[in-house]
Amino acid sequence: MKKLNCLCLLLILLVDVVFSQTIDKYIPLTPTSKITIEQKDGTDYFYSGPWRIGKRTIENSNYVARSYYVFNLSAIPDNATITRVEVNYSMDGSSYTFKLTKLTSLSGDLQARWNAVGNATSLHTGLTYGNSDFISTPIKNEIAGALISDQLIIGALSEAEGTSGSNSTLDFVLHVYYTIPAQSVNITVRNDLWVRWRERGRRDFSPVSCLQIQST
Repeated sequence: MKKLNCLCLLLILLVDVVFSQTIDKYIPLTPTSKITIEQKDGTDYFYSGPWRIGKRTIENSNYVARSYYVFNLSAIPDNATITRVEVNYSMDGSSYTFKLTKLTSLSGDLQARWNAVGNATSLHTGLTYGNSDFISTPIKNEIAGALISDQLIIGALSEAEGTSGSNSTLDFVLHVYYTIPAQSVNITVRNDLWVRWRERGRRDFSPVSCLQIQST
């Protein structure tokens, strides 16, 4: 009976430990879609590429590019807790800054989408041109709130888009760190095992029980 009580106590302690566990996860997210819309001379709008932001002047015509990036979040479980997001971006040029915005949806014509990128809520401002990375709490919070819908849309535009020569490509990756709870616990008790022992010249076999716990 004492052995049984000890076994039950051990089982309770182990199950409590297993269910209190969280599992650390990491995933790099690249955009599933990267769209650039350019405004020509303030009136015409058209798709352009590759993904870019800022202003350029060609044959006395001015082109201002804004882009948006669509991220698929379906690989992250809905019950995940987002702990950290690192943004790693790369682009051409220097001496200018850009900002990232949060788009809630994509609708309307090209002009409406171009305007939406600039009018949406800012996630980050004052980001310098070049290659860099940073930790983003705003994007972490946006991902956490978008796990059910499985989609995040981030807009990008130059803060110097009124200046010719600020045109640059822009691409970035989101490095997402998160935790998920232990999903289940498998408990196996075996009593069909035998142990061989020797005592005072005698050899014999005795049955033993084995408790196996696995968390998944």
